[in-house]
Amino acid sequence: MAIIPDAQQFHTLSSTVDTTERGSALANASREVYTMQDIKESISAIDGSGVQYAVPVFTDANTLTSLPIGSSGQVLTSNGSGSNPSFQALQVVTSGETASNPKSLFIGTLAYATALADADVATFQGNLAVGPGALQTSVLSNNVTGIGLFAFRNQNQSGGLPFATDVDSVAVGSYAGFLQTTASNNTYVGHEAGYSNTTSSNNTAMGNEALKSNSGASNTALGGDALRNATGVSNHVAVGTGAGSNKATGGNCIIIGSQAQASTTSISNEITLGDSNITSLRCNVTSITSLSDERDKTDIEDLDTGLDFIKSLKPRKFVWDNRPVVVKEFYKDEENNPLEREVEVTSVKKGSKDIGFIAQELKTIDNEWSQLVNSNNPDKLEASYGRLIPVLVKAIQDLSAELDKKQDK
Repeated sequence: MAIIPDAQQFHTLSSTVDTTERGSALANASREVYTMQDIKESISAIDGSGVQYAVPVFTDANTLTSLPIGSSGQVLTSNGSGSNPSFQALQVVTSGETASNPKSLFIGTLAYATALADADVATFQGNLAVGPGALQTSVLSNNVTGIGLFAFRNQNQSGGLPFATDVDSVAVGSYAGFLQTTASNNTYVGHEAGYSNTTSSNNTAMGNEALKSNSGASNTALGGDALRNATGVSNHVAVGTGAGSNKATGGNCIIIGSQAQASTTSISNEITLGDSNITSLRCNVTSITSLSDERDKTDIEDLDTGLDFIKSLKPRKFVWDNRPVVVKEFYKDEENNPLEREVEVTSVKKGSKDIGFIAQELKTIDNEWSQLVNSNNPDKLEASYGRLIPVLVKAIQDLSAELDKKQDK
């Protein structure tokens, strides 16, 4: 860096002087001369007093003016065309900081705004807000991270000090976790992920508008629009774009696959693998292991449903003629307003040949023990073929007994 002597002279020249005339007597007459000492004397003393310091600059009027550069702890907020830059304090909660009570940091217009205004904000620690309106009215929060436009905005609670009930949560994305009020242990990643999940806790949502508007707890939604319309679901797992987007209420469901949907909007305790286009279920084993311990069963009796039941079955061959499935499609108009519409989707199985049973025919012989037909959705009956195995074994035993009797005669 060059050292400029105090006697070094600086000349000014008005920008109004035509470039062709510079160096002329007219131009030189408009010059003013300053020394380095003049510039040094015009700089405010840097004494740590916290005042705003300035660096002198030359203007078109051939005078010295001050260019604000901010003071310690300040950040640049604006420097519009034709105006001096402006500064404001770096918005950091610093009071009461200890090793066990770290600062809360917020960056952005209105980020963590109400929290700062609260006299006891130092009681609440470890929060990070980055983006306009992030954690804007989050008064009582610990270890909450909101990154993005209005992320975790309105994290209020009415219990009063000194109790912090919005804790240990992360929201990344514009409007992620928006309107959460009294909740904890939530992770939301994506635009409007976890939007309006007011009092729900222990949720994980990753994807555009995943798990939007829910009030339940302990849900996992991975994929854009996964569990999007869930207003009161708990203990759900939905994986895939639009997975479980028709679910409104219920609990303990697993829904896996793009656009995979549960049998009804309110069903509980159900697993769905894939949408209506799935044609095969593959695995290296040929059976599903299920609980069968005697210690978990009571009123054990011999099955009395066997050969006669099997004789009443009507095995069929048929061609699939699947009715279209109506699914919701979410999109935005030209003004970025969220909209939804219903779209009919026809299964790729339509027209394919198959063998099996007809649910309506099975229902005529079904009973409370066999439970071959699932009628949760009356408009789309389902059959549980696996439940025929005990009946088939009993039928074989009945047939074997009849053969033994004939051989004894």
